[in-house]
Amino acid sequence: MNEPLLFNIAKRNIRPVVLEAEDGTRTEYELREMSVAKKEAHMTAQAQRVRYDDKGKPIGYTSLEGSSADLLTRCMFKKVVAKEGGPEWVPVTKEEVGKWPAYAAAQIVKAAQELNKLEDSEKEEAAAKND
Repeated sequence: MNEPLLFNIAKRNIRPVVLEAEDGTRTEYELREMSVAKKEAHMTAQAQRVRYDDKGKPIGYTSLEGSSADLLTRCMFKKVVAKEGGPEWVPVTKEEVGKWPAYAAAQIVKAAQELNKLEDSEKEEAAAKND
């Protein structure tokens, strides 16, 4: 009953993503499980977007602009060819994410939330808003 919790922290969860351009060019990406520090930084940034009424109850958001990019720049990496010829993974930029079609970005954000266990905290936040 008191089994120890065992986690392999050397291996984080990764989910491949491929985006295909109009010309058929494919770019490989990875969604990666964030560190606690990155996750908490994202959650803090999201919390700062919440508007409150006179009683301190959440009533909406000040702005959602950049919220998808904020998450993805913390956990999504693009495969590029390094100078030595091997692959290198670099974080996506807010500018890059901002150019993607909304339908694709929404699905990638959803996958990133699931991978990083963010969906539960967002459901709790929405429930608190409706109380």
